[in-house]
Amino acid sequence: MDYFSTAELMACGQFEFEQERFPAALGYFKNALSREDCSNKLNASVARTYAKLKLFDEAKHHFEVFLEHYPDAYIERFQLGLVFKDLGNEQLALEVFETVLAQQPEFVPASYYKALTHLSLEQTESAKFLLNDILSRVEPDNLYVKLTKELDEKLGLKLEGLSENIQ
Repeated sequence: MDYFSTAELMACGQFEFEQERFPAALGYFKNALSREDCSNKLNASVARTYAKLKLFDEAKHHFEVFLEHYPDAYIERFQLGLVFKDLGNEQLALEVFETVLAQQPEFVPASYYKALTHLSLEQTESAKFLLNDILSRVEPDNLYVKLTKELDEKLGLKLEGLSENIQ
């Protein structure tokens, strides 16, 4: 792959990722990452690819490297929280989701996954507070409203905001 430029490797890796051919994407990305002219931003793509391959320790490492250079990147920080959750480190995932929400209070995915993490930790009231907040402030056709409704139906949480959003 020496005949590819770094930009070409990154573009091919992104194409393979979009086609859900994650092993091929990882090959292109890692080759690009080894180049001196490669941007640290590629660590986020490498991390996402590792996460898709369920190689969560590697994903964690690359998200952390990326976030050292881009500490305000709340989406990648959120994705790091998901990785911690997948690794079974619920407490650290919770802290990451809290950090994301401190940066971006309206970022609904972080609220939803923070609620799921509270449920995993058997902190039902904290979870219900977050889920009710989602129902009260997010448009009814939003994916996370749908997921919240499904979660309530599955677990019988009896969320307060649910009756207002059922259409």
